[in-house]
Amino acid sequence: MWIIRLFYIILLITFVESAHFNGGTVTFRPINASATGSVVSIIITQTYDWTYPLVYCDNTMIAAHTLLTRSGMSSYQLVCIANCNTSTGYTALMVQSPCTDFSVYLQTTTGQRSDTVNLVSTDHFTVAFQNAPYYAWSLYSAPALSWSIACTINVLLRPDGTINTSPKANIVSYINIPLNISYSFQIPVADAQWAFFARAGGL
Repeated sequence: MWIIRLFYIILLITFVESAHFNGGTVTFRPINASATGSVVSIIITQTYDWTYPLVYCDNTMIAAHTLLTRSGMSSYQLVCIANCNTSTGYTALMVQSPCTDFSVYLQTTTGQRSDTVNLVSTDHFTVAFQNAPYYAWSLYSAPALSWSIACTINVLLRPDGTINTSPKANIVSYINIPLNISYSFQIPVADAQWAFFARAGGL
């Protein structure tokens, strides 16, 4: 009897831990797009959506800029995963962020943080928040794979003499789509430098 109860508790913990994260975005922009010199200062913004109340938030936390808490969250990092030999000025950033919004009805909690990073003007690399699967996807039966929310940071000067800014997708909360039903939705994408086809078109 105790073995059965313990097995049930382990299954429950596994389900809860795997369903607390819903996705997010990572973007960057230079503080001064026309800056010259060997050092380029950029702002990296991380926005993540979590499951409420597993990751709890309320209006008091928003007003106080309280960090979201969840087991293991304080160790999550935005790390370099590609071209790291050209990430001279970058060190891993924390993912844990202050609560910025929540919805009891939608069962979502949103957190956002922005960090200023000083890079070398030749830096061009990719960062990502990586972890294990957070839902048991029902669309296929293949083994679950790990995931990455990534952003390529390129501070090399563009032909017009300015520093690149990443495009932004204005995301909404995650959407549950029924099986065997056609469904379409639009993801608005904005590029501060109006490079719709060259930059945003590949998202």
